[in-house]
Amino acid sequence: MRDVSFSLQPGEVISLIGESGSGKSTIGKMILRLLSVNRGTISHDGTDISTLRGTALRAYYRTVQGVFQDPFSSFNPIFKADHVFGLIRGVYFGSASAAEWERRVDEALQAVTLDPGQVLGNTRTSSAAGSCSGCSSPGRCSSTRATSSPTRSSACSTPPPGSTC
Repeated sequence: MRDVSFSLQPGEVISLIGESGSGKSTIGKMILRLLSVNRGTISHDGTDISTLRGTALRAYYRTVQGVFQDPFSSFNPIFKADHVFGLIRGVYFGSASAAEWERRVDEALQAVTLDPGQVLGNTRTSSAAGSCSGCSSPGRCSSTRATSSPTRSSACSTPPPGSTC
């Protein structure tokens, strides 16, 4: 990557558009710290993200999350959706009461047009979670992960050609 520079203001959305191999996913992975930056910096709220550790890094991940193109590679097929949400609660929202957490999960699922009664208690391969077809439920569930936290920005991979997303 060379000469990449952009800034994102609170509430603003940015799209990275380019040909295959142009670096869209690489930039996203750098923002998520899945790849290291060799030169230059990526700053968030004035802080170089490469310096974040421990509590500061967890706080960063509460505000910046990836929404992955292939939700099936993001979820373990034996876990129920409840388990995935429980992991998020344990890491980021441990102080939330059970009732508050249930309310937040229900709101997040409804925000992406999923019925909590059909999603919770099911695995990604069960009929309520849907199968991979266009914008299936698991894909929307990937987005739910982002909406279940106070996310201010997201790094996204582009949908595959021909996708209806």
